[in-house]
Amino acid sequence: STAPGQALGYGLQYTRLAMLLMDAPEGTSCSLEVIDDLAVQADDDSSRLVQVKSTHTGNPISDRALPLWKTLHNWLRLAQNNNVIPDRARFELYISKQCAGTIADAFSRAGSIEEARIALQAAKDTLWGAPPEHLKKGSLGSELGQHVTTFLEGPEKLVLPIIMHFKVECGSGSPQSDLQEKIRRLVLSPKNVLDITDKACGWVKRNVDTQLEQQLPAVLATDDFRRELLGYIQRIERSAILRSIAPPP
Repeated sequence: STAPGQALGYGLQYTRLAMLLMDAPEGTSCSLEVIDDLAVQADDDSSRLVQVKSTHTGNPISDRALPLWKTLHNWLRLAQNNNVIPDRARFELYISKQCAGTIADAFSRAGSIEEARIALQAAKDTLWGAPPEHLKKGSLGSELGQHVTTFLEGPEKLVLPIIMHFKVECGSGSPQSDLQEKIRRLVLSPKNVLDITDKACGWVKRNVDTQLEQQLPAVLATDDFRRELLGYIQRIERSAILRSIAPPP
């Protein structure tokens, strides 16, 4: 009974990867399951790490949601292992539908170190209770409590930049529709949108699978994707223009 939901979650990564490739700066690379669920990386060590969550009923960013704190814990561990530089990274938690959480929203709004420090303290008060007693600390359970404690008690030189560069991104509930809407703004003929969306998704799926089959990391060049997609758009848009002005045979 859980298999369809798991399949949807894995499939969402491919769809979101196509959207990242459309938005990523020139000269960057986008990856799937290399440094994070998805990532955009540039030669100057700047990066955008994306955790992808698909959900129909739950809320992965509620204050006590395990996915939220497991994600933050993982990002902290990446920073501690020098796999990512928090000051040069964006930490994005993407959810397929609209969700909200007091702590996650406060982290997402923090735009400075001081605002991040205030949000961090508020999270401690909410989950642990007021200091110094922290009477709520034992109510989190073992697994959730471990992730919460590791992040909230982590070194501030890493934790605060992660919070400052943390963003929650929510989809409409239909990632495929969101991708189609993005492509709709690029083309002249609305009837070509579905065809171009299929091309984008198919190119991403084929190239990721090919690299995984060869036991290579699934890393795609943004410029390659743009070149392929733009060439395809030009071909079908030109064909539509020629058909529109051609006389009856």
